[in-house]
Amino acid sequence: HAEACEVQRYGCAALANICSGTDAARIQRHQAAVDAGAFQVVVAAMRQHAEACEVQANGCLVLGNICCGMDAAGMQRKQTAADAGVLEVVVAAMKLHTESGLVHSYGHEALSNICLDPVLKQAALGFGALRLWLA
Repeated sequence: HAEACEVQRYGCAALANICSGTDAARIQRHQAAVDAGAFQVVVAAMRQHAEACEVQANGCLVLGNICCGMDAAGMQRKQTAADAGVLEVVVAAMKLHTESGLVHSYGHEALSNICLDPVLKQAALGFGALRLWLA
């Protein structure tokens, strides 16, 4: 159902909920999502429905949730996210949906989480991210 905007909107929201929380098992949920192809699916949804603000917001939310963590596994998730095109779609969403507080809030969280790695920060800047978005 890649072309069904509402399916993608609610699918991203559901995945964001699954990957949220502060419990010890959340890291396992993050890794399970990555192993199941979450980055590729969310990136595809955000590309397919670039004009749909809700898809963009929910996509940024789930990407930010999955990409937290400073341990070795967390840093690997950040790199895997970048390799899957996450930086490009988050920056594109923030540039397109300038009036959406949710897209910008969730996009900022995603970029901040991913761009703790200086190489990935430079990559985000290369896609047109503002330095303010990376702080």
